[in-house]
Amino acid sequence: MNRPLWINALVFSGLVALGAGSRLVGAEPNFAAVAAVALFAGFFFSGRLVAAAVPLCAMLFSDALIGWHEPRVMAVVYASLLIPVLFRSHIASAGRPVLWRSLGAAAICSLAFFLLTNFAVWAFGPLYTSDASGLARCFAAAVPFLRGTLASDLVFSALLFGGYLLLTRPAARPAVVAIA
Repeated sequence: MNRPLWINALVFSGLVALGAGSRLVGAEPNFAAVAAVALFAGFFFSGRLVAAAVPLCAMLFSDALIGWHEPRVMAVVYASLLIPVLFRSHIASAGRPVLWRSLGAAAICSLAFFLLTNFAVWAFGPLYTSDASGLARCFAAAVPFLRGTLASDLVFSALLFGGYLLLTRPAARPAVVAIA
């Protein structure tokens, strides 16, 4: 879709600010908008590189303030946040997002993030033994964080896609009254 550059720049900046800002507030562990803004960016922007830049910029800005972790784990975290961008064609029907598809994609992305990042914590970190028992303990310890991830992805996706649908709905047309 051809939009003025200023609209794309405004949406890009707003999504990055929402993603980064939600990480900095930290109301609940893993309750952040980064995956939801990635999902919305994948739908909104015609270029995948621009869409992928949204979650990456949000993470870079917020990590510059929060701090960095083990580099290999962080690489998996960043890569996992690119997955939502790939759901572009699944979300839209006739160029408009379908809310239930958006929420389904958000839930899938939450689970993928949980599996990939916690596998990385087990594989690259010193906290767990390098066997099946260590892997099981790692995933068991991470289950409470899944609640925040899933809740935030669903809430922020509903807000972003629902807001978009409200803002872009066709204007109601007045009925033409025929006088006979």
